[in-house]
Amino acid sequence: MAGMKIIGASHPGKFSQEFIGGGTDGQERYLTEFSIDGGKCRLVHEYRTGEVFIWFEEKAAVGIMRRILSLTDYLGRALFIGTLPGRGVAGEAFIKLPVGRLEVQRAGESLWLGWDGSNWIFSANIQGIAELIDLMGDGW
Repeated sequence: MAGMKIIGASHPGKFSQEFIGGGTDGQERYLTEFSIDGGKCRLVHEYRTGEVFIWFEEKAAVGIMRRILSLTDYLGRALFIGTLPGRGVAGEAFIKLPVGRLEVQRAGESLWLGWDGSNWIFSANIQGIAELIDLMGDGW
């Protein structure tokens, strides 16, 4: 299962409710489960931190990203950090970590993309999400 964390969204509560709507409001968090492109998804907004977490099945990845791009009013300064089950592309640079090696596949102003051998690991702003959709292509 893939997932992402959104940090720094303006009005994260309103973003979460507009993302899909129909969730459960609790004292500590907003939670909703839904489907996009036949894939199960879950969105959680933690009130205390203002962070939004989205977990989704692989087949919903492009749909989630496109939905994010449709709500850019809330995401102008947001940072997206996440993992996607991906296809490895050989990277020329790498970062040695205590748990292994992380190949850097793309590093730029709006998208940083790495490969740990089984997942893409990314950090992006809203422009980087658009780049990530292009990289994933229609065959995702």
